[in-house]
Amino acid sequence: MESSPPSSLHSKSLHRLNKTVFTRGDALERLPGPDEEFDDVVNATGVPLVFKRHALTQFARLLDCHHALMFRRPPGWGLNFFASMVSATFDRDYDHKDDPFQVLVGEEWDRHLHRHFVLDLDFTRLPCVADFHTEFHAYLKKECRDLVSRYRLEKQIGSPSLYRVPQEKPEKYISLLAMALRHVSYDPLLVIVRNFDVPTFNYPRGRAALNQFLNVLEEKVTTKIVGSLFLLSNYDDGTVYSCMGRNPLAMIRKVPSLPPLDLPRTLDLTHNLAFQTAVGFTRPEIDALDDAFSHLEAQDARRVLDMMDEDYGRRSVFSDRLARKHQCPPDPVKEAWHYREEDPLAGLDTSKAFEGIYGAQLIMKVLARKYGFPNIYGRL
Repeated sequence: MESSPPSSLHSKSLHRLNKTVFTRGDALERLPGPDEEFDDVVNATGVPLVFKRHALTQFARLLDCHHALMFRRPPGWGLNFFASMVSATFDRDYDHKDDPFQVLVGEEWDRHLHRHFVLDLDFTRLPCVADFHTEFHAYLKKECRDLVSRYRLEKQIGSPSLYRVPQEKPEKYISLLAMALRHVSYDPLLVIVRNFDVPTFNYPRGRAALNQFLNVLEEKVTTKIVGSLFLLSNYDDGTVYSCMGRNPLAMIRKVPSLPPLDLPRTLDLTHNLAFQTAVGFTRPEIDALDDAFSHLEAQDARRVLDMMDEDYGRRSVFSDRLARKHQCPPDPVKEAWHYREEDPLAGLDTSKAFEGIYGAQLIMKVLARKYGFPNIYGRL
């Protein structure tokens, strides 16, 4: 009897298709969906993954700096996907038998890999009702309870729903949870807050309550109760949209916006040189995606980069040589750093500081047009 052909080596395992693109399976079959996050893509067959190793390495270097971290990009650039990538990279809850990071980062990387409890919040999930305090309190209570359940710690620590937390101090859910986790493991708590400033727009009293909440969490990070706090937002603080299509040598033109929240212990990474390529796609990444789909019949013979140059817009640069003017706290010469504290941003790798970047959604639209994929990202 003739034996059946052996199954493909890459039929299920994650592997590198080229210098930049990873996937499961022998070839790419489709684009990632607009709402798919890192875990969805890295576990799917035939879907491309561009892994942001450089940005994650720089982020890992800041996890012990005892400052909250902030990062902004426009809608459609892939900020949620980056948040999910951060969460998966540092989360201690992972599949030991099939850990994609053994392929993505190799055996030896940063000591923070899979070394955190992760509380991943998204403030767009808050219902838009007048009683912000009640809804915020209920949301944090549920998320903290779900974390205890996800890590299967119900028998080791009491559920945060059992804590008596005053409605006007919802941040205590997180600080109590962090302290309880310290009795279980040396692994710290990483709190990710997507769309962190949404309550300032959606609720009459949201701004004051949110500022108090974040200030307390800033303090808990400084005092090492909470391991780290990462705040992400698609909102333009007056310095973000003006970077779209910007030349790296041009000054960032500040436009009017709502006053920023008062976050004196938070490092703003939005214009930091080390995080220029964290979200979106660089030209080499776009070329690699084009190569990875090249086995499919193209409806446009041009390279994707040529299509971009001829029809769809310029690269953007968010990094700023004068990033200190956006920073909080400001220059240490003004004595804003803690006593004897070294600048935690000084040692970051800025080699990609002025590499142009394109929004992820735009690139997905162009790839869909070239290779005839369903128009799930909208019209160009």
